[in-house]
Amino acid sequence: MTGVKVWWCLFAFCFVIIFDQSTTTHIECIPLKDCPMAMNLINTQKYAPKTIKFLKNSHCGIINHEPLIFCPSFIGCKTRHAQNGTCAHVHNCTPLLKIVNSLNLNDYERMEFYEKHRCFSPYDEDFRVCCPMKDPFHSDDNSIWDRASHSPFKPHRPTRDDSTDRSVDDSKEDFDANEECGISVNGNERITGGKSTELGEYPWMAVLLYEGQNGLINGCGGSLITDRYVLTAAHCLHKDILRRYNLKELKYVVLGEYDLRNRTDCIYGECSEPPLYFSIKNKIVHSKFSNITYTNDIALIELDKKVKYSDYVKPICLPNKNIDLQGNESFVIAGWGQTSTRFSSPTKQKARVKLSKSEDCKNISKRQICAGSGDGKDTCNGDSGGPLMLGKIQGSNIVNFLIGITSYGFNNCGTRPSFFSFVPEYLDWIKQNIN
Repeated sequence: MTGVKVWWCLFAFCFVIIFDQSTTTHIECIPLKDCPMAMNLINTQKYAPKTIKFLKNSHCGIINHEPLIFCPSFIGCKTRHAQNGTCAHVHNCTPLLKIVNSLNLNDYERMEFYEKHRCFSPYDEDFRVCCPMKDPFHSDDNSIWDRASHSPFKPHRPTRDDSTDRSVDDSKEDFDANEECGISVNGNERITGGKSTELGEYPWMAVLLYEGQNGLINGCGGSLITDRYVLTAAHCLHKDILRRYNLKELKYVVLGEYDLRNRTDCIYGECSEPPLYFSIKNKIVHSKFSNITYTNDIALIELDKKVKYSDYVKPICLPNKNIDLQGNESFVIAGWGQTSTRFSSPTKQKARVKLSKSEDCKNISKRQICAGSGDGKDTCNGDSGGPLMLGKIQGSNIVNFLIGITSYGFNNCGTRPSFFSFVPEYLDWIKQNIN
């Protein structure tokens, strides 16, 4: 899909908006109180992350002590079949949902279908589609339905380069009864080429604090998978490896963190809950972990008390062991490690990466996964143990699954792929070691 990029810069704040050429949009920098969209969000969803995100990203100045925002006004869009439509969230577009449900598409095909109907919102990153005014199932124009039900919306499924057979099954493993795993409210390893996350984004991410020579040090990351267990890399708990970095014992696991500089994080007056600190009850390192080759680089941390879930603290979903990776998925990596400036980031960072077909990845085992293409986006020192995540559309939500655990990479981060322990291959081990 082609689009037009437009940049705004005001008071040293710049952002890019991408418009689908079929979407008609008008934008003005006006007082907050005069923007119907903003006031509707504030009046109906004042504390929602998307409201906070909208206010943060659309701020364009102050006049007479009143905040100004870029206020978008959607006039409409044209569908692929030249129908009048509106730019709407996928789960609010009944006509397209009916088509998808009737075609019995798998997850990959559904994403491709929605991508073909995508339109872009200037005030958030939510996935929106150009939703037809008419329901194709009740349209007098049968050609709309005919065209929608044929092969253009069933793209060719790419094949994997390796011989590992992973049948299609993206259901969640039943490690935790919590129904809302994997849903956000709304990179020595570093996130290179990344950008800051939003408050409450990836609420399963953990900070591992170690006893250092001059106090506590953020050394690794992890992912909350149940109300008592955090999954991380084995090398983050290996005494010989920790000693190389002048780190002593792991002291705390911190959940609900965003900005390491603050006790409580706030955006536009709306604040998250203070981060939660947990002591360590037990550490379980894979018995076949090698500190030479970093094979079986996976470990569990049992927390000293049960985690109470909230918008800012909740577990990520574990995938089914038979998950099928097509080879073209877009993954997310995240952490507080060093950025491209070579300084550790105080705020949680994220970046998107794809599976790598680099020569560097040819000899990995089926228990490893290789991602990143040397385009400057990568994990680096400080992000070890953190997640490689894959988002899947399930109902009205995008659910995140823990596909990999950051294991190791190359010294010059962002120039070559990184390696991750492939979580689906360790699900039996995880089950056996969770009480």
